[in-house]
Amino acid sequence: RSSAHVWLELIQKVAQTVNQLNNVEVNIWAKMTVPRYQSFMAVLVEHLISKEGTILVPPPDVEAVWLSHLLRPLDYRSMCLKCSTKLIPYQGPYKLHSSEYQQSIKQTEQLMEKASSSSITMSLLPSSVVSDLQ
Repeated sequence: RSSAHVWLELIQKVAQTVNQLNNVEVNIWAKMTVPRYQSFMAVLVEHLISKEGTILVPPPDVEAVWLSHLLRPLDYRSMCLKCSTKLIPYQGPYKLHSSEYQQSIKQTEQLMEKASSSSITMSLLPSSVVSDLQ
């Protein structure tokens, strides 16, 4: 084998390893974020039903999952109809001043913590979506 072939094999092995590491990071991130997304959606549904005046702003990681979920319209519709009687509208991009934006995220995170520690949070995502994310 020529040295060019050896280098090519080495580069391919490095690329495979990098891809595997990236997938591990994505899997860990998804396992941490999907439950946060579920908490947020439970809080949002409750918020829409009660028509509270608080502006709910998802944290950036939760918003990323929400946007990804919207790319699967049938699964998103199924989830919405499971927890509400209508589609839950995406409310971004958020046009709040920086301090308002940060305050709204903090308030939303507090509501999410309450929801995740109670029975409010339900498995909103279809199992196919959860398995894709894990």
